[in-house]
Amino acid sequence: MLLFKKIANGLRIQTSFITDVGKKRGRNEDNYYVDGSISEPGDDNLSNTFDLSTSCKSGKFLVAVFDGVGGGLRGDEASYIAASKTRDYLRAFGNEDPADMLIGLCDYLNSAVFSAAMEHKVFMMGTTIAALYFCGKHVYSCNVGDSRCYRLRKSTLLMLSEDHIESFSETIGAEEKRKPGIVQYLGMDPSKYIISPVVTKFEARKGDKYLVCTDGLTDMVCEPDICRALTNCKRSSEAASELLTRALENGGEDNITVAVSFVI
Repeated sequence: MLLFKKIANGLRIQTSFITDVGKKRGRNEDNYYVDGSISEPGDDNLSNTFDLSTSCKSGKFLVAVFDGVGGGLRGDEASYIAASKTRDYLRAFGNEDPADMLIGLCDYLNSAVFSAAMEHKVFMMGTTIAALYFCGKHVYSCNVGDSRCYRLRKSTLLMLSEDHIESFSETIGAEEKRKPGIVQYLGMDPSKYIISPVVTKFEARKGDKYLVCTDGLTDMVCEPDICRALTNCKRSSEAASELLTRALENGGEDNITVAVSFVI
């Protein structure tokens, strides 16, 4: 059954998510936050369509994905901490100006993940974040790292987020190129580094289709194929399943987390 949430301007939003360990990883180091719901440790393969009509009557809700940083330790724990602390932060500060709230959220999560790294005595522990915050007539996107937010309006796919990645690529052998590493993530030492969340504001319109995803999707599925999947699918659950299927068919080399929201 597909269920909906009314927002302040009378539009309804249909939201579905899928997270999958993929074909090459031993565990899922992704996580998500959808209006208070998160993935618990060990939940490697999950999907759902959310009824958001009773839990959030203010016309505001957040959809976010988190990807434990590759090369770091305890990536699954980093993404879980970020997801669970998001719930705590929104309970305390959910009525702030939306842009300020998102920036404050990222600072709060950064400190929480870094503190956990210090507690575990590990050199690096981090996670990305990409989020969409629906608030009245507007939607705000926010990201740190290389997880992404997209909007499909009519036939145009627009990337709302901005990748925090190295500005160069290194050749390995004759043909292969190393994927640029990320230069911003949640879990950086706040006494040495300032994280710079990318926050943008857009008007939400009936017919818009939004995607929040980890790079397990975007590394496997090109933007034209993402555009086609969102265009052709009539329901958010159908789109989420289709995008996961394409990522797995193209190799499924990383964990894959997809959250799709249709404004209807």
